[in-house]
Amino acid sequence: MAQSDIKNFIDYFHNAVYKVRNEKAIFIRGKDGKLVERALTIFSRPQLEMLGLWFLAMKPKMSPTIGAMLSDAVLEELQKKIKEPHFWKELDILSQRYYSDANKCRDTIEPNYMFSNAELMALKNKLFKL
Repeated sequence: MAQSDIKNFIDYFHNAVYKVRNEKAIFIRGKDGKLVERALTIFSRPQLEMLGLWFLAMKPKMSPTIGAMLSDAVLEELQKKIKEPHFWKELDILSQRYYSDANKCRDTIEPNYMFSNAELMALKNKLFKL
């Protein structure tokens, strides 16, 4: 994982908050970078971006922060959601809604965007072993 992946995700999150919620993201200097760095040891950047998009679109009452996105409660709910048959279709719809220019030729979510229950468990363990 490169330092640029951390910066690229933070830039993505900043832009996605504005695009999805029409508000400014809230960042905590140092903490967010460390959270993203830990998350990127489990997920690829595209997977983390899809998680961010789901969080921003489906959890509008939660604070637009990386810490909230990677909170235990959100990850637990996500573990339940990925077992539902329509979950990946919802992600694809969100992706097309907010990033339609980048997805014009795509019919479904590419495999490198998907994440598993095992990856979510590993992320929870990594984030909450502090």
